[in-house]
Amino acid sequence: MNEQNQWYVTIEGNAVGPVSTDLVVRGIKHKKIATNAYVCVVGASEWQSLVDVAEFHAALSEGGLLDVAVDRKSVV
Repeated sequence: MNEQNQWYVTIEGNAVGPVSTDLVVRGIKHKKIATNAYVCVVGASEWQSLVDVAEFHAALSEGGLLDVAVDRKSVV
């Protein structure tokens, strides 16, 4: 059985979820989830920037989005 985290994700300022890691990855790849989104794993109390979560780096990198997001974050 494939154990995955479940996440809450901000989409257009609204919290959505919980959704699986796979669904978040698909949302990133199809540009339904913005690189400036925040995520919170179910059971946690703190939200994290999507680009700070290692589980999503591969999906962000595939579209060249990780470097853009990190650059944008460092400017702010």
